[in-house]
Amino acid sequence: MSNQLIGKSTSKGQKPSTKIPIVGSMPTAALRKVGAIKSKINRDTQAKLLRKFLRDGFDWRMFVPIHIAIIEDENGEELLLDGDHRKHMVIMALGDEAMVPVTLVTMKTLKDYHRYFWKMNMANRTNVSADEAFVHRYYSDDPNALITHDNLVTCNVRIYGSCEPGGVLPLASTGPLVKRGGFDSAIKHASVDAVKAAAALMNRVWVNPKKLGTELLWALALLYADYPHLSNNSKVQTDWELWAARTLGSYSQDKTAKDYKVKGGNVHHRGAESIAYAILQDYRSSDLSHLNVKGTCSQQYKQKRTKMTAITERRDR
Repeated sequence: MSNQLIGKSTSKGQKPSTKIPIVGSMPTAALRKVGAIKSKINRDTQAKLLRKFLRDGFDWRMFVPIHIAIIEDENGEELLLDGDHRKHMVIMALGDEAMVPVTLVTMKTLKDYHRYFWKMNMANRTNVSADEAFVHRYYSDDPNALITHDNLVTCNVRIYGSCEPGGVLPLASTGPLVKRGGFDSAIKHASVDAVKAAAALMNRVWVNPKKLGTELLWALALLYADYPHLSNNSKVQTDWELWAARTLGSYSQDKTAKDYKVKGGNVHHRGAESIAYAILQDYRSSDLSHLNVKGTCSQQYKQKRTKMTAITERRDR
């Protein structure tokens, strides 16, 4: 959570708002024997997942008190609201006799319990995004995050994690924003050099945009990876860049990506490949030679050097 609230609030300054109703009473802290904490129709708990969480050991610094409801109409029965995985990790590491910190809240009925269970575990929950996590992983010297950071520098793009100082990485970059997942996938399936070329093209086509659609970035990177004539200072490169500015730049990034994905077949789990397929197909059918613009090439010339085989194999594999 950031130090400052983004957007409008019903509160003014630091004063509490009279418009927000206060429900229930303040929770209390306590200790409970972990093996005695009972669940009621809780989610399935997978041992494989817990072993993954515990691969570096049980770390008390990451432990958040287990949330327990006291049900008044059930003679004060205590039922776990949130923290089943934490409960079982404690049992695996310390045994069921271990004492753990808990947060106790009082509820009237079992109906209240079930309502708050889904509200806490689904409706009223905000998980950390991959972009937000990346920033913290970078500052913790996580090896994968450091690699991503180096690739961001190479491609002159950034990832937004927070509005606070140091929350946008790389710090010295002023490039457009990308999403971490799509950016990493584009590099994995193409290459850093191909993504760099794709980002540079998008910057020119959409004239220094604030952000790059990562699926479109990924698609263009695939084309740069498979078709060297698009970036080897040939006549095809000049023709391609002129075409991209005139055609792709006529619409927003979102519309371009959506329309070409449909044209490319919208193959399941091959969204970027579908976009790339349709873009190349469209480019190959174009002919700018009649415009008498320096650097254009004939349709026959570019079709010979940008055959559909490579991107078709990617899309249909």
